[in-house]
Amino acid sequence: MKFTESYEYEAPVAKVWQMLSDPAFVTSRDENLEIPDPTVETNAQANQIVSTTSGEVPPSMIPAAAQRFLKGGAEFLIREEWRLVDATTIHGALRAEGKGVPAYLQAQVELRQTPAGNTKATMNGEIKVNIPFLGAKLEKQALSFAPKLIAAEKKAATDWLANN
Repeated sequence: MKFTESYEYEAPVAKVWQMLSDPAFVTSRDENLEIPDPTVETNAQANQIVSTTSGEVPPSMIPAAAQRFLKGGAEFLIREEWRLVDATTIHGALRAEGKGVPAYLQAQVELRQTPAGNTKATMNGEIKVNIPFLGAKLEKQALSFAPKLIAAEKKAATDWLANN
């Protein structure tokens, strides 16, 4: 199931770049989603950032139809790659998948500075669940979590930008 989401950071691209390179930002985003004790590794260079996050998704975040296939929560791995294109643009790619779960989310993200000096994020992605007969239903349920994910991202960004 394909999706498109967009949102804005109230900061210029240069500041958003600093934020994305800070493991504390990534950790706070995960904490806003109530993911206990995520492990975050970030490798930031001049024009590239690679960040991985792993941990366990609480059962409350797993769609009801999928819970019967899992015992408790599910381990996950998220890999984000960001590339600073120029002073006004960042391109990103992310992939999230669960250990032993026949599902993934992948997306391309463009962060572009607006005339007002903010940074607009546009995400185009796909959620895929490879479970016969239930895949499409689970994809729709997973997609319903998008507003919660964006809210967690925006809260972490607002907090980070206010303090850095």
